[in-house]
Amino acid sequence: MSNPVYLSVADRQIESFLSPGGFERSLVLNVLFQSSIVLPDIFFFISGEVERHVLDSGPQSLLEACIERNIVRPAFRDGTCSSFLDALNIIKGNGNSTRAIQGVRESAEELARRLSRVTENPSFKPFVWPREIGEDFAKLIQTCLTTDSVPEVGSECQLSPRNVKLLWQRTAKWRKDCVEEALSKTKQIAGKGLRRGELMNAIGRSLGIRSGHKVQDIRELRSVVGVDYHERFALNCFLNWMCQLYHWNQASAFGATVSLPTYDETTPIGLSAILPQSPPSSAGGKVITVQVSIPPTDVIARLRPNELIAIRSDLGSGYLAALGEWQREPTEENEAKVRSSLAAYAEGIRKESSKRNAEGEGLLEAVLAPGKHPARKVMTGLFVVGGAVATMKWPWMPPFLALGPVGYALYRWHCIKTENSQVELRSAPAGVKRQAEVNVEDLSVASQGE
Repeated sequence: MSNPVYLSVADRQIESFLSPGGFERSLVLNVLFQSSIVLPDIFFFISGEVERHVLDSGPQSLLEACIERNIVRPAFRDGTCSSFLDALNIIKGNGNSTRAIQGVRESAEELARRLSRVTENPSFKPFVWPREIGEDFAKLIQTCLTTDSVPEVGSECQLSPRNVKLLWQRTAKWRKDCVEEALSKTKQIAGKGLRRGELMNAIGRSLGIRSGHKVQDIRELRSVVGVDYHERFALNCFLNWMCQLYHWNQASAFGATVSLPTYDETTPIGLSAILPQSPPSSAGGKVITVQVSIPPTDVIARLRPNELIAIRSDLGSGYLAALGEWQREPTEENEAKVRSSLAAYAEGIRKESSKRNAEGEGLLEAVLAPGKHPARKVMTGLFVVGGAVATMKWPWMPPFLALGPVGYALYRWHCIKTENSQVELRSAPAGVKRQAEVNVEDLSVASQGE
């Protein structure tokens, strides 16, 4: 059975790190290629991307249509919640502002009322947060970030070992002092665990923001850090670590694979370096690569929600079933079914997209491995590499991130050219070669468990 994907692209706190259109691309591709998607309740009420997607999309957005069909499942922090209005009331502290979660947008009430319409479906089945999720986050942050030991980095790191050490030292005030302060504040409010908002508040105070101010968005932190390049660089690294560990912790709690849309292997100290190491698993079995033609995501996104979901149901379910069967039993016959079903799925997407009078040419490359391979589970989900910059390699992670005998599926979408649509090309970071006129998105999805 496949795991749902944790759609971290809906988190307000990483919006400033995303390339334009990142949320819509992620949602469309994960709807098409994931068995299901999970979003924590707070994302619905803090995300500007979710707000725009739902409130600006007419009678029913793609997100609402997917919730109605249990393709997207919210995770409510209390098992008594039966609607988004219930969930929002708890997030607001049940009337107690000192216990309220910060960052909630002014449109939250309107959004909750609209989303609650789809929860009237008798088949609506939200996830429920495990009680210990805040405690687990506290332990993860303490284990990964408060240590004096400089993490080991791979050869892809663009900094020298000396500069990696300096970066780790420069972030110490946030990794240690601010974490300790946030743990204390969270204990006063909730009794235990760690709230990411309290960590953001502590970082704000370290940067000169007045005591008592609640930081709603990490853009506030990035705007007050000052002009010193090294300080800004260190803060951005720390904020990325904080958010990625937050996503990792929640995805693990929900039994989901984690999507890390801001992951970049050129980051000086990546998530693979700071996570606790696990014993390596031995790999085995045949890895196959399948290439199919598929339109750009902005073309696919022009389909009505019901049309896109119909493609997923009619053709996508056959491909995902074939993939799961091959990952369990990697025979030549099952491999042939995977190849033919993916080709049929891509053809269906092309035909439906052409009905909207939008044309685009692209290539979807699927790298698939059976169940004998270790899962790079931390790396599953959508990866958007800004514009024309292609920095990802396969495999991305060292063996210690293997989480058991499950297969993986990685999808790399190349947009060759588009008509009636625009593809933004952005400058490559220093040291990264630019691939002219090729926009690359990486989507690693549908890890199959035994």
